[in-house]
Amino acid sequence: MAWRTMKARIRKLAHPFRVAALAIGIVTFLQISACAQAPTTILPNGIYTYAIIERGQQVSTSTLVVNRAHGELSVDEHAAPMEPSETAVRVLDPSTFQLRSYVAGVPAHQVAAVTVSGATARVRYGTSTIRVSAVPGAPFVLADVFVGLWFQLPAMLRVTKAQRLTSITLGFAAPHQALLTVSPGTSRKPQRASKDDIAITVTAEGASSALWYDPKTFVMDEFDAPGGEIVFARTATPAR
Repeated sequence: MAWRTMKARIRKLAHPFRVAALAIGIVTFLQISACAQAPTTILPNGIYTYAIIERGQQVSTSTLVVNRAHGELSVDEHAAPMEPSETAVRVLDPSTFQLRSYVAGVPAHQVAAVTVSGATARVRYGTSTIRVSAVPGAPFVLADVFVGLWFQLPAMLRVTKAQRLTSITLGFAAPHQALLTVSPGTSRKPQRASKDDIAITVTAEGASSALWYDPKTFVMDEFDAPGGEIVFARTATPAR
């Protein structure tokens, strides 16, 4: 209810009730205003589960845990068929959601480790270490074979407004660098996405993928790789 409308209705009350009603009205209005202005947390802490679907068949799942502590935001991912203790951990800047570091493997053996410092990244993969530089105006992201990059992306793009990204790609071959471009989504909304979801298009090496996310929390609901070969679809809401 608008403040002027509330005040006009209070004036119509009998005098003995007017002061009390005005006080109640002020408190109510302030409470409503506070609720309306309370910001929604971007990438809220919690546990998020995604189905990994290949050619229409679910082949595995991925669980991501978002946590904020000591001025950092971490996204810990465990995806089948990883070993039980194996994770891929991304540490993000909690205000920009840009990558600070990445570690993958088991506690006793790290398969990969990446540290980002400005426009330079140190990448250790297996027994080799390389340094890579970001393309000007294209902040670093890290792509592995799981969900983490796409989960991070909507929140990061919201803050940085970047249209190009320098991807450090890790997988079954040696690490390499690729340029990603992002643009407003034009794909038809999949059935699993919410009616309010917003889409973005991510293009790499001539192939475009569609990503759908919640516009309030910027949590990804679905990612569709080219031709629907691979789909990451959210299957569970955050557990706090």
